[in-house]
Amino acid sequence: DVVLVGGSSIRLEPADVAKAQGEVVAVSLADGSIKWRKPYAAGVVSSIAVHEQQAIFTATDGKVRSLDVATGQEKWTYEGGTPFFASPAIAGASVYVADLKGVVRAISQAGIVQSGTERRSSSCG
Repeated sequence: DVVLVGGSSIRLEPADVAKAQGEVVAVSLADGSIKWRKPYAAGVVSSIAVHEQQAIFTATDGKVRSLDVATGQEKWTYEGGTPFFASPAIAGASVYVADLKGVVRAISQAGIVQSGTERRSSSCG
């Protein structure tokens, strides 16, 4: 068993979004050792949702990513085009994310569609 932690070099400063660096780290609950680490040229400021051995998170580069919990290998990536700061929510076969423009997207998971593809989108603004 592992705990998944996201990190970022930025806070919620819009001017710094393009310079963000981040990572996702899997830490063993048994002994505290690092099982895997994935660096990104984007801030990972959201929490990481886990569903069916997928670690799903958003980043400031406008992408939603799914990683295999055990290995850290990428399963799919969705390109939203606008920075994400909010955490993903999972219901059934969909991942719901909201971007900085207030657009909420429902994305199919890899188990249903082999890549993260948008199912629907609506604006909250």
